[in-house]
Amino acid sequence: MTSTAGRTRPDQVLSFLRSGYLFASRVRRRTGVSPESGAPVSMNLLGKRSVLVRGEEGVDLFYDTSRMKRHGAMPLFIRGPLFGAGAVHALDGDAHAARKNQMADMAYEDERVAQYKPFVAEELEMLIREWTSPGNIYDGTALAFGRASFRWAGIPWSRQEMDRQARRMSRLLDTFGRPPRTRSHGSSASAWIARSRS
Repeated sequence: MTSTAGRTRPDQVLSFLRSGYLFASRVRRRTGVSPESGAPVSMNLLGKRSVLVRGEEGVDLFYDTSRMKRHGAMPLFIRGPLFGAGAVHALDGDAHAARKNQMADMAYEDERVAQYKPFVAEELEMLIREWTSPGNIYDGTALAFGRASFRWAGIPWSRQEMDRQARRMSRLLDTFGRPPRTRSHGSSASAWIARSRS
């Protein structure tokens, strides 16, 4: 991997918590690197020297198991609510390979993916029909994709239970790693509560 193109001095953890998915592009801009560039950027994160990678070369480095370890790499405040205990994202070696293959066999099998599409189409059509006033697209599609996923997986839940679980999962994804705050969209505490109920 080429040497880093930029470096940020102060610890970036607050920027990470505030920016979420926009974090990488914002760090790149601050260091004078184009957000679309594949150049790595060095920074301090959680008191450790870290490198932000992007592009094909960055992906190759990230998945190089001779240089990277998953166990303990992700901070607990993110790993806990987002993935829970024993998730593939924190496993290394044969355990990681076995779990990843189980997931990939189902998710990347063309026949199984083809079975998912009509469920999504049905749920999105139903969502559009049920909208009688302006709604929130994110929340609506989270419900539609949640229902479609439960149906695809063969989980025999009522529509009410599918909606409840889809909302819980959406809240978990929308609030993990977020610092405590009083605004209505929640904090990491909401994500921990949602994870504890799974």
